[in-house]
Amino acid sequence: METQTSVKTVKSKRRPLMIVSMLALIFGVSSFPAALARASQGQNPVPTIVVGLSAISGAVAYRSRKRRLLGLRPDTSGRVVFEIACLTWLLLAWLPPALLLLDWLVDPIQPIVSVWALAAYSCAGMRIRPDRMIGSTLALICGVGSLLVGLAGLASEDEGAVTAIVLGLTAISGAVAYRSRKRRLLGLRPDTQERVIFEIACLACLALLPMGLLAGEGGWGDPGPHFVSVWALAAYFCAGLRIHPDTPDTSERQ
Repeated sequence: METQTSVKTVKSKRRPLMIVSMLALIFGVSSFPAALARASQGQNPVPTIVVGLSAISGAVAYRSRKRRLLGLRPDTSGRVVFEIACLTWLLLAWLPPALLLLDWLVDPIQPIVSVWALAAYSCAGMRIRPDRMIGSTLALICGVGSLLVGLAGLASEDEGAVTAIVLGLTAISGAVAYRSRKRRLLGLRPDTQERVIFEIACLACLALLPMGLLAGEGGWGDPGPHFVSVWALAAYFCAGLRIHPDTPDTSERQ
């Protein structure tokens, strides 16, 4: 029995899903057509391109480190240098333009993307308990940060202020809905009808907020809120995939 359990554990480690990093890659790639759309509308496409490159760099660095730690890729110095180069881009894309007050180079969500990617890379090798919900906690922090950035941008009439506000509200709604469902499934909160209705209301906000921004812009605009909406919906419906209450914990040392 112990042999079968160990074999299953190895197989699960050898096949990491890394869904979040895959979504980050899709988001990064989708930023390039969004930048073309902004350029055709006479808007500055540079911040959108920088955000896309940052999302791709963070996802690639995370996937590379995760595969090294799982033994799926060789742990060579060249691979580590490549990961460091990706992480360096995350800092260079944000700090120098922000310190030099080059607003035309910095998107309001650029610091959020950089911090999230750096945190994900640092946590790539941790064995995280299901009830910790570190990802949704980061989403809440990023959502509140984006909301504050957007509110500050309204005072200076920044063109990306409304997008940052919608992005923040979308991230907060998604994180709250995910955490509520995860706690229900783990038995940490009662599985009541009122809680389910509250989660449905949060999911409705995920769809309505980006759609309202889309209608106001008259085009695709910034891909951030739309991507966060899809990401949050996917996370919500996948919240119970790794929860097996009837399975004994085999990670404890004997």
